[in-house]
Amino acid sequence: MKLVKYLLIIFILSHTASARDYAVEVIIFVNQEGLRQDAEIYDPGIILPVPRKGLSLFEPGNEFESQEAGLIQPDNQLNPWQLLNSDDYILSSQARKLGSSSKYKILKHFAWRQPAVDRANSQPILINAGFDYSGIYPERSFQQIEFSDTESGFEDENMTGVWELEGTINVVITRYIHFYTDLVYRAERTNPKYADDSLEPQTVLVDYKIKSHRKMKSRELNYIDHPIVGILVEATPIDEEN
Repeated sequence: MKLVKYLLIIFILSHTASARDYAVEVIIFVNQEGLRQDAEIYDPGIILPVPRKGLSLFEPGNEFESQEAGLIQPDNQLNPWQLLNSDDYILSSQARKLGSSSKYKILKHFAWRQPAVDRANSQPILINAGFDYSGIYPERSFQQIEFSDTESGFEDENMTGVWELEGTINVVITRYIHFYTDLVYRAERTNPKYADDSLEPQTVLVDYKIKSHRKMKSRELNYIDHPIVGILVEATPIDEEN
């Protein structure tokens, strides 16, 4: 079915004169101040579902090394979505400013090329970034399977991590550019049930939902605001000669 869908997308693009590829660049970062302010406002008992169905642009188990080295995924003629080399980034100055401040921590900075497609033909991109908590909270790996979307299934044996940030980003390009996030951010907190000095403190892993939709214009830098996780995104049409 995936092969048929990719071939259909390529057919549509090749027969649509107005079709154009876009470069989409994203910086996802943590607001450390917002994280500290939220330290006492959370529910430690809620495990949020994480979408598992989507397209992985990264080499399995080696995404950070690939990103930092400026490597790209081998060209796949059946897949118009392609990870871009770091030399093509246009938000590098913004990333440097964020990285030089103690107020922020960059979780992921990457860019990809994709066709202009409607919602029906779009491809959610799978994201995982930050610290993997599966070694500290191994039970969460099983709980995530139980709470995951049953329609998408959980067949990929490699997806056993409990990442600081997980989920999908989906970009739909029609008259406007529509940027969708369906992400979960996780942070360790002290369980309020064990906050009494007479008891030994116990940490728990708390989930925060980062779900948003932003309608954008091309070549326009957008900031997706959230008390804890911020996102910078810009989409730029790619010239035909490139």
